[in-house]
Amino acid sequence: MEPILTREEISELLSAVKDGRISTDSIDDSGPIIPPKPAQDLDLFEIFTGGEDSDVRIPNLDLVLDNFAKVTAITLTSSMQRTFGVTRVEISSSNFQECLSSLRNEGAMAIYNMDPLKYGSLIHFDNVLAFTMLEMMLGSSGLAEPLELNRNLTAIEINVLKNTMTKSCDDLKRSFSIITPIEVSLKKVENNFRLVSIV
Repeated sequence: MEPILTREEISELLSAVKDGRISTDSIDDSGPIIPPKPAQDLDLFEIFTGGEDSDVRIPNLDLVLDNFAKVTAITLTSSMQRTFGVTRVEISSSNFQECLSSLRNEGAMAIYNMDPLKYGSLIHFDNVLAFTMLEMMLGSSGLAEPLELNRNLTAIEINVLKNTMTKSCDDLKRSFSIITPIEVSLKKVENNFRLVSIV
Protein backbone atom coordinates (compact mmCIF):
# COMPACT_ATOMS: atom_id res chain seq x y z
CA MET A 1 0.00 0.00 0.00
CA GLU A 2 1.39 3.45 -0.99
CA PRO A 3 1.66 6.11 1.68
CA ILE A 4 -0.88 8.97 1.52
CA LEU A 5 0.50 12.51 1.58
CA THR A 6 -0.78 15.04 4.08
CA ARG A 7 -2.14 18.43 3.04
CA GLU A 8 1.08 20.16 4.03
CA GLU A 9 3.15 17.71 1.98
CA ILE A 10 0.87 18.13 -1.07
CA SER A 11 1.06 21.92 -0.75
CA GLU A 12 4.86 21.80 -0.47
CA LEU A 13 5.09 19.45 -3.48
CA LEU A 14 2.88 21.72 -5.61
CA SER A 15 4.89 24.83 -4.71
CA ALA A 16 8.16 23.00 -5.53
CA VAL A 17 6.80 22.03 -8.96
CA LYS A 18 5.56 25.58 -9.53
CA ASP A 19 8.94 27.09 -8.57
CA GLY A 20 10.79 24.64 -10.83
CA ARG A 21 12.66 22.87 -8.02
CA ILE A 22 11.04 19.58 -9.07
CA SER A 23 10.71 18.57 -12.72
CA THR A 24 7.40 17.17 -13.92
CA ASP A 25 9.23 15.06 -16.53
CA SER A 26 9.63 11.36 -15.95
CA ILE A 27 12.30 10.63 -13.36
CA ASP A 28 15.30 8.72 -14.67
CA ASP A 29 17.45 6.85 -12.15
CA SER A 30 20.56 7.36 -14.28
CA GLY A 31 21.15 11.00 -13.42
CA PRO A 32 20.13 14.03 -11.36
CA ILE A 33 17.01 16.05 -12.12
CA ILE A 34 17.90 19.33 -13.86
CA PRO A 35 15.46 22.14 -13.10
CA PRO A 36 14.10 23.93 -16.21
CA LYS A 37 15.48 27.33 -17.17
CA PRO A 38 13.22 30.25 -16.25
CA ALA A 39 11.37 31.93 -19.14
CA GLN A 40 12.49 35.38 -20.30
CA ASP A 41 10.75 38.10 -22.28
CA LEU A 42 11.78 38.21 -25.93
CA ASP A 43 12.22 41.54 -27.70
CA LEU A 44 10.92 40.92 -31.23
CA PHE A 45 12.47 44.16 -32.54
CA GLU A 46 15.92 43.42 -31.11
CA ILE A 47 18.39 44.35 -33.82
CA PHE A 48 20.75 41.54 -34.71
CA THR A 49 23.88 41.52 -36.85
CA GLY A 50 25.23 38.27 -38.16
CA GLY A 51 28.78 39.60 -38.56
CA GLU A 52 30.76 42.44 -40.08
CA ASP A 53 29.84 41.56 -43.68
CA SER A 54 26.11 41.04 -43.16
CA ASP A 55 23.32 43.59 -43.31
CA VAL A 56 21.42 44.60 -40.20
CA ARG A 57 18.28 42.47 -39.92
CA ILE A 58 15.25 42.95 -37.73
CA PRO A 59 13.86 39.57 -36.67
CA ASN A 60 10.25 38.97 -37.65
CA LEU A 61 10.20 41.88 -40.10
CA ASP A 62 9.99 39.14 -42.73
CA LEU A 63 6.73 37.97 -41.16
CA VAL A 64 5.34 41.52 -41.08
CA LEU A 65 6.21 42.14 -44.74
CA ASP A 66 4.82 38.79 -45.92
CA ASN A 67 1.62 39.48 -43.98
CA PHE A 68 1.46 42.99 -45.47
CA ALA A 69 1.80 41.55 -48.99
CA LYS A 70 -1.03 39.08 -48.36
CA VAL A 71 -3.34 41.68 -46.77
CA THR A 72 -2.61 44.25 -49.50
CA ALA A 73 -3.43 41.73 -52.24
CA ILE A 74 -6.81 41.04 -50.57
CA THR A 75 -7.53 44.78 -50.18
CA LEU A 76 -6.68 45.55 -53.83
CA THR A 77 -8.69 42.58 -55.08
CA SER A 78 -11.81 43.65 -53.16
CA SER A 79 -11.56 47.36 -53.99
CA MET A 80 -10.67 47.02 -57.69
CA GLN A 81 -12.74 43.90 -58.44
CA ARG A 82 -9.73 42.28 -60.12
CA THR A 83 -7.38 39.57 -58.94
CA PHE A 84 -4.17 40.94 -57.45
CA GLY A 85 -1.08 39.20 -56.15
CA VAL A 86 1.63 40.94 -54.14
CA THR A 87 5.00 39.25 -53.66
CA ARG A 88 7.99 40.34 -51.60
CA VAL A 89 11.06 40.14 -53.85
CA GLU A 90 13.84 41.07 -51.42
CA ILE A 91 14.75 42.86 -48.23
CA SER A 92 17.76 45.15 -48.41
CA SER A 93 19.00 48.21 -46.56
CA SER A 94 20.41 51.43 -47.98
CA ASN A 95 21.07 55.03 -47.10
CA PHE A 96 17.91 57.19 -47.21
CA GLN A 97 19.28 59.71 -49.73
CA GLU A 98 20.72 56.96 -51.94
CA CYS A 99 17.35 55.22 -51.95
CA LEU A 100 15.49 58.40 -52.95
CA SER A 101 17.95 59.20 -55.74
CA SER A 102 17.70 55.63 -57.10
CA LEU A 103 13.94 56.15 -57.60
CA ARG A 104 14.75 58.97 -60.09
CA ASN A 105 11.79 61.08 -58.96
CA GLU A 106 9.35 58.80 -60.81
CA GLY A 107 5.91 57.87 -59.51
CA ALA A 108 4.45 58.81 -56.15
CA MET A 109 5.63 58.39 -52.56
CA ALA A 110 3.13 57.87 -49.72
CA ILE A 111 4.40 59.05 -46.31
CA TYR A 112 2.84 57.40 -43.25
CA ASN A 113 2.89 58.16 -39.52
CA MET A 114 3.12 54.99 -37.42
CA ASP A 115 2.41 55.88 -33.76
CA PRO A 116 3.92 54.97 -31.29
CA LEU A 117 6.92 54.07 -33.49
CA LYS A 118 9.46 56.89 -33.64
CA TYR A 119 9.67 56.96 -37.43
CA GLY A 120 7.08 56.47 -40.12
CA SER A 121 7.25 54.55 -43.36
CA LEU A 122 7.24 55.23 -47.09
CA ILE A 123 5.49 53.31 -49.85
CA HIS A 124 6.61 54.05 -53.40
CA PHE A 125 4.35 53.60 -56.43
CA ASP A 126 6.61 53.62 -59.49
CA ASN A 127 5.37 54.94 -62.85
CA VAL A 128 4.31 51.52 -64.15
CA LEU A 129 2.27 50.69 -61.03
CA ALA A 130 0.83 54.21 -60.66
CA PHE A 131 -0.36 54.61 -64.26
CA THR A 132 -1.64 51.03 -64.49
CA MET A 133 -3.68 51.46 -61.30
CA LEU A 134 -5.01 54.79 -62.54
CA GLU A 135 -6.19 53.13 -65.75
CA MET A 136 -7.97 50.43 -63.73
CA MET A 137 -9.60 52.95 -61.37
CA LEU A 138 -10.82 55.07 -64.27
CA GLY A 139 -12.58 52.13 -65.92
CA SER A 140 -10.11 50.48 -68.27
CA SER A 141 -11.41 47.07 -69.36
CA GLY A 142 -7.96 45.53 -69.29
CA LEU A 143 -4.38 46.26 -70.22
CA ALA A 144 -2.43 43.99 -72.55
CA GLU A 145 0.83 45.33 -71.10
CA PRO A 146 1.66 47.66 -68.21
CA LEU A 147 1.25 51.35 -68.97
CA GLU A 148 4.30 53.54 -68.40
CA LEU A 149 4.31 57.21 -69.30
CA ASN A 150 7.47 59.30 -69.20
CA ARG A 151 6.06 62.15 -67.17
CA ASN A 152 5.31 63.08 -63.58
CA LEU A 153 1.92 62.37 -62.05
CA THR A 154 -0.46 65.34 -61.97
CA ALA A 155 -2.17 66.57 -58.81
CA ILE A 156 -5.48 65.02 -59.96
CA GLU A 157 -3.83 61.64 -60.59
CA ILE A 158 -2.22 61.74 -57.15
CA ASN A 159 -5.61 62.46 -55.56
CA VAL A 160 -7.09 59.44 -57.34
CA LEU A 161 -4.21 57.24 -56.11
CA LYS A 162 -4.55 58.63 -52.58
CA ASN A 163 -7.62 56.45 -51.96
CA THR A 164 -5.57 53.29 -52.51
CA MET A 165 -2.70 54.66 -50.43
CA THR A 166 -5.09 55.44 -47.58
CA LYS A 167 -6.30 51.83 -47.58
CA SER A 168 -2.69 50.79 -46.96
CA CYS A 169 -2.99 52.35 -43.48
CA ASP A 170 -5.29 49.52 -42.35
CA ASP A 171 -3.07 46.97 -44.12
CA LEU A 172 0.02 48.21 -42.25
CA LYS A 173 -1.90 48.27 -38.96
CA ARG A 174 -3.09 44.67 -39.43
CA SER A 175 0.38 43.50 -40.47
CA PHE A 176 2.14 45.01 -37.45
CA SER A 177 -0.54 43.77 -35.04
CA ILE A 178 1.29 40.41 -34.81
CA ILE A 179 4.15 42.30 -33.10
CA THR A 180 2.78 45.52 -31.62
CA PRO A 181 -0.38 47.63 -31.91
CA ILE A 182 0.17 50.79 -33.98
CA GLU A 183 -1.95 53.61 -35.38
CA VAL A 184 -1.16 54.41 -39.01
CA SER A 185 -2.20 57.56 -40.88
CA LEU A 186 -1.34 58.87 -44.33
CA LYS A 187 0.56 62.11 -43.81
CA LYS A 188 1.18 63.17 -47.40
CA VAL A 189 1.64 61.94 -50.96
CA GLU A 190 4.56 63.46 -52.87
CA ASN A 191 5.70 63.24 -56.47
CA ASN A 192 8.69 65.51 -55.85
CA PHE A 193 11.02 63.26 -53.86
CA ARG A 194 13.27 66.12 -52.79
CA LEU A 195 10.41 67.23 -50.52
CA VAL A 196 10.03 63.77 -48.94
CA SER A 197 12.97 64.23 -46.57
CA ILE A 198 11.55 67.62 -45.48
CA VAL A 199 8.14 66.06 -44.75
